[in-house]
Amino acid sequence: MTVARSQSMLEQLEAEARDRGLLLRLQVGRPLGLWSLRLVVAQQGSSGNLLLLGEMKGSGFYGDDSLRTQLTLLGEQGGQ
Repeated sequence: MTVARSQSMLEQLEAEARDRGLLLRLQVGRPLGLWSLRLVVAQQGSSGNLLLLGEMKGSGFYGDDSLRTQLTLLGEQGGQ
């Protein structure tokens, strides 16, 4: 998958979330040879603050000729 294609897919996901009144943020990093991922879903509250609905973190690395991954669901609030 190319960077341009993944960028357009991310923009499409963010637009779909926005249409549903949600805020979606994805953070990807590459610290120390690991791949890291953080996904946050929030909704704007009535007083303008953000209400965290869910968060997921993941990491992956290459080892023994294979990709090893770990995903963790950090929290889920009582949303809709």
